[in-house]
Amino acid sequence: MKKRIVKMDFVVTGILILMALLLFFLENYIFTLTGGNSVLSGVLLALIPAIIWLSFYYRKDFLEPEPRILIFKVFLLSSLITYGILNPLLNNLFMVNEWIGISNVFYKIIGSILILGVLQEFTVYFLIRFSVYNLPEFDEKVDGIIYGTVVGIGLATALNIHFIQETQIVSLFSGFVYMTIKVLGHGGLGGLVGFIITKEKFDNWNVAFVSTGLIVVSILNGIFFYIISLITRSNLFSGNITQNLFLNLLFAGLFAAGVTLLANHLIKKSRGKFEESRKNNGVFQIAVIVLIFVVFFTMGINYKDFLVNSWQNITAADIRLKLPQSWMVRKEDNNFLVSAFDPYSIYSQFNIILKDTDVRHLNKFVESRVETKKKLNKTYMVINNKATDKFGPEGFYVEGGYLKKEADNLYLILNKEYIFRHGNKVLVISLSTENKDYIEAPDKYLKIINSIERRSQ
Repeated sequence: MKKRIVKMDFVVTGILILMALLLFFLENYIFTLTGGNSVLSGVLLALIPAIIWLSFYYRKDFLEPEPRILIFKVFLLSSLITYGILNPLLNNLFMVNEWIGISNVFYKIIGSILILGVLQEFTVYFLIRFSVYNLPEFDEKVDGIIYGTVVGIGLATALNIHFIQETQIVSLFSGFVYMTIKVLGHGGLGGLVGFIITKEKFDNWNVAFVSTGLIVVSILNGIFFYIISLITRSNLFSGNITQNLFLNLLFAGLFAAGVTLLANHLIKKSRGKFEESRKNNGVFQIAVIVLIFVVFFTMGINYKDFLVNSWQNITAADIRLKLPQSWMVRKEDNNFLVSAFDPYSIYSQFNIILKDTDVRHLNKFVESRVETKKKLNKTYMVINNKATDKFGPEGFYVEGGYLKKEADNLYLILNKEYIFRHGNKVLVISLSTENKDYIEAPDKYLKIINSIERRSQ
C-alpha cells in the first residue's frame, strides 16, 4: 500500500509537469490566447490543478474514504467564502494591493503574516470547525488533514480565479505554474491546520496548543505569500520567462512542495480509527480562539494603516515629492531623473524628465509635446491645458487621455503633466495611470501630485 501511495505521488507530479510543458509548447509554437478567451482559459487552468490535487488527496484516505459529495461541498464552501468574503476583506479593508510591493522586506513579511497568514489560516480552521468537525464521517485522525487540505485547495482556487479576473493574464505556461504552486502551497498549509484540528479532537489539545499551532501555520502562510508576491502581475501578463520569474517560481514551488511533503508525512502517520476522547470544553475553547483571531484581526487593520500611509521621499534636481513605498523607483536614466512605477498595476507610472531644449518659448514646447503624443496614439485627447504657477512663473499643466489596446481589451490611460523651466532646460513631471486605477485610489494619486514641491523657485 505504501508503494502505491508513493507511485501515486510521482504520477500526479508527472501529470502536472507534462501539462506545464504542453502549455509552454502551445503558447510558444502554436497560439497565444487573447482577451475574453484568455480569461475563460485562465479560469479553466485555475480549476485543473485543484481537480488533480483533490483527486490525489481523496485517494490518500484509502482505509475509509470520505463521501465524495462531502468533499465537494467542503471545497465549494471554501471557494465561495474565499471569493465572496475573504477576497473583499483583503482587497478593500486590508488594501493588500496598496502595500504588497513595499520595498522594506521586514515590513512586508510582517504584513504578510499578520494580515494574509492569520486571516487565511484561521478561516481554514473555522471552516472545518463549524462544518465537518462534529459529523460522524470525521472519525479518523487522517480525516482532519484531508478536510484541511480540501479547504486550502478551495481557498487557493478562489484566489486564482479572482487573480485571473483582475489581471486577465494571457500567459498559459507561467500562469498555470503560478496557480499550481498556489494550490500546492495552500493545500499543504490547510493540511497542517487540519492536523491541528485532529489533535484538538482526538488528543485533547488545549487552546494554548491549538492557537500556537495556528500562529505557526500563519507564519508559514505569510512567508509563502511573500515569496509569491515577488512574482508581479506584469511578469505573468507578458508571458516572458525571465530569470527573475523562473527563480521566483522555483523558490515558491520548493516552499510549497516542502509544506505539502510535511502534510503528506502527517497523513501517513495519522491513518487509523480513533474514538473521540476530547474533553467537553468545546464552547470555551472555540470562544478563546475566536477572541485571539479578533485581536490579530484588529492588529492587522492597524498595521495596514501604517503600511498604506508609508511613503518614500524622492528628490531630483530641485524637485521633492512623495511616492508610495510600494512603487519601484529608478533614478538618472538618460533624460529621466526619476522613473517610478507601481509593480502591481500595469499602467501606473511616474516620471520626472529633464529636456535639453529651447526654453524661450515654453508654450511651443508644450504644443510640440502634445502633437508628438497624438502621433504616437491617434486617440490621445487633451482634457485640460492651462498655465500654472505651481512651480514658479511660466509653467503649464496638461491633462490628457488616450485609449490603449492590449489583446482584445481597451484601457483608458490618463496622463497629467507639469511642464516648467529649469535653468536653461525644461522639466516635465508626468503621472500616467489607467482610469480604473485612478478611480479606485484617487487619494493615492492626488497625494503624489499634491506632494510635489520645488525647493528653489
